Amino acid sequence: MVEIDSSILIGFILLLIFNETMEKELDESRVPDIPSKLKLDATLSTISISWLPPVDTSVSIKGYIVGWGTPVPYDFTKALDANQTFYQLTGLYPTTEYVVSVRAFNSNGDGPPKYETIWTRAPSTPEPKIALLPPIGLRVDVTSPTSVVLHWTDTTLNSRNPTDDRIYTIRYSSSFLSNNPKYRYINTTRTSLLIEDLKAHTQYEFAVKVIKGRRETTWSMSAITPLPNMESNQEKTEEKMVSKLKPFHSMIFLISSISGAVLLLVIAVSILFIKSRRSPRHEHESVRKHNGYIAAATSPVGGKHKSNIELKPPDLWIHHNDQMEVFW
Repeated sequence: MVEIDSSILIGFILLLIFNETMEKELDESRVPDIPSKLKLDATLSTISISWLPPVDTSVSIKGYIVGWGTPVPYDFTKALDANQTFYQLTGLYPTTEYVVSVRAFNSNGDGPPKYETIWTRAPSTPEPKIALLPPIGLRVDVTSPTSVVLHWTDTTLNSRNPTDDRIYTIRYSSSFLSNNPKYRYINTTRTSLLIEDLKAHTQYEFAVKVIKGRRETTWSMSAITPLPNMESNQEKTEEKMVSKLKPFHSMIFLISSISGAVLLLVIAVSILFIKSRRSPRHEHESVRKHNGYIAAATSPVGGKHKSNIELKPPDLWIHHNDQMEVFW
């Protein structure tokens, strides 16, 4: 016979008495409340269900009933113990919406259910393995004495899925001609890259390769580019500024020429206008001066005009004796 320790037996009996006492103290005159929380997690053919007991713990709970189906949660049911708050559905259809319900019950009946819906996952289509090839057409655009922009073409990149977790690794060095060149590496997901903080007036070698998962290509054909010094770059910048300002200089010259012509035209019109506005008296005096005598100025004296200067006819014979000839 197997001997049982008396202390263990006494403890077990006390536990049964305590559980029976607690169950008698809980209220069984009404059904349990709705479970306080329901969580679902789905895979291709399974749904994991977890929940929490009702908030009101004064009501007796004998167990839980889990139901599921599509489109209603009554196609299948499963009764569980009161201590169980987790259950997993298996053998489900992929890409299907299921409705799940959980309710507590006691000797008085079933409590209200709590509902949740979830879709099982769709079967994944394995991605066909495409051969990786090194990028081609590596081009280096010098943007300043200390920076360049790299461009390249990936012939194995799917245009329908441009972001397929592939990475481009770029290496560059200014000591590529030495026996032990030191390279720097930069990763990017684009087919272009800006590299800064380079050394001016230095020749660099650039190369790029593709990395996808555990696969990677060899390095592409290298592109060797010399960078200009600071002075030549400043001269080029000044030349660009001058070339950009040439159209403005031409426009300013054209505007100045038009403004000068308009000003001359305005002056000429003004002179003609002033001449056309001269009085007839002035014209008459000008004619009399041209004939050799000046009109007498008159002034009013005693209501009558008196001439201050006597008019004399032009002397056509005075001081011309030596030039006269007598014709017989």
